[in-house]
Amino acid sequence: MTTNFQERFMALGICAAALFLLYLSMDFPMESRVFPIGVLSLMAILAATLFLRSFMNSQSEEQASQPFLIHRNRFFASFACILGYIVLLPVLGYFTTSAIFFAAMTWALGFRNYKTTALTVFIFLSFVYIVFVLLFERPIPPEFFQTY
Repeated sequence: MTTNFQERFMALGICAAALFLLYLSMDFPMESRVFPIGVLSLMAILAATLFLRSFMNSQSEEQASQPFLIHRNRFFASFACILGYIVLLPVLGYFTTSAIFFAAMTWALGFRNYKTTALTVFIFLSFVYIVFVLLFERPIPPEFFQTY
């Protein structure tokens, strides 16, 4: 598969997903849908730009074929982590599941500096807690120890 074909395939997938989610977000209340509409619109526009750019690159020299997945095992490990996150989120809660997910993803992708991973997870989850729980007072999935 050539790079241009991969870019077109990815761009069409991202654009289709963004437009579908944009359609679904129209049912949100007005104050809740502004941010998703902005992000998804930008995502669709950038995906369309990538799609068009792939045609401009195709007029240059012939490209050699390359595999669609360079690191197949890392791709499937990442996919398994994402599925695990989706399944565990309602069971364990947002912060616990996110900490497990970030640690698993960094390990699956080959990053082995555990101090940096722990610090990054702590800073990110602290930021999410401060912004969404304290500042915006938005509910997040409760932790497993809070439900009992």
